Amino acid sequence: MDEGRRNALIAELAGAIERRNLTTPAMLLLEANKPFSFLVSQLLLVAEPVLGLMFDHNRTREFALFFEDRDNVELLLERVEANR
Repeated sequence: MDEGRRNALIAELAGAIERRNLTTPAMLLLEANKPFSFLVSQLLLVAEPVLGLMFDHNRTREFALFFEDRDNVELLLERVEANR
């Protein structure tokens, strides 16, 4: 995943978290599951056929690629905390 797309996803996710007033729960969830981010990405890929009924397949794959790298989760946490 290129840096521009990664930053766009981080901004989108952080904005969605903030709009829904879920900053604290999201931070707790992300922090607790940071060690499992690769596993989450693989689960997204396995669940892609089912998630494809509700979401675009490319979107699901993008999120799976995003969560493959634990550093992306850390960047998302930093962005959510900065928007607090």
